[in-house]
Amino acid sequence: MGAAAAPALDLLDRCVAGDAAAWSALHGCYRPQALRFLRRLGVGQREADDACQEVFLQVFRYLRQFEHRADFRTWLFKLCISQAARVRRRARLMRPLSWLGLVDPVTQPDWSGSRAVELVDSALASLSDAERAMFVLFELEGLSTAECARAVGIPDATARRKLQEARAKFEQFVRDQPFGGRR
Repeated sequence: MGAAAAPALDLLDRCVAGDAAAWSALHGCYRPQALRFLRRLGVGQREADDACQEVFLQVFRYLRQFEHRADFRTWLFKLCISQAARVRRRARLMRPLSWLGLVDPVTQPDWSGSRAVELVDSALASLSDAERAMFVLFELEGLSTAECARAVGIPDATARRKLQEARAKFEQFVRDQPFGGRR
């Protein structure tokens, strides 16, 4: 490792040793880079600060296991890539709930990712195979109704009807959940 990496190694060693000033310095030095990278990965402005905070929580949890085989920034960017994927996955899961008026896309509820997955999976399981295919293709994969119709092999009008039925059943399932109804 070159001389430029030495201060970073010393800083990392001090962080592992529990030096609060070192943690503050690490965060101050690398947060702007992580935040900029998350934004470039497509994380929205509103979600970027929370995503960056999650990245640094992971740094805090796992820095002891960092083996210095790669530069710290490389590891940090890998954590950012994983976090950006989680943000996109959560947004994709929340999208079907937002059109119901149950989830404001700006201020999403404080549900864990696993709770959102559980709710969406349970609601999808309540649909017939044809309804589920249409719903997933349209709401989660972002295809148009015409593209969905071609993928499923049904006429456009039938696809629109199946989607309408699927949305109604999905909505009813979610509203029947203890936290799904309007408060």
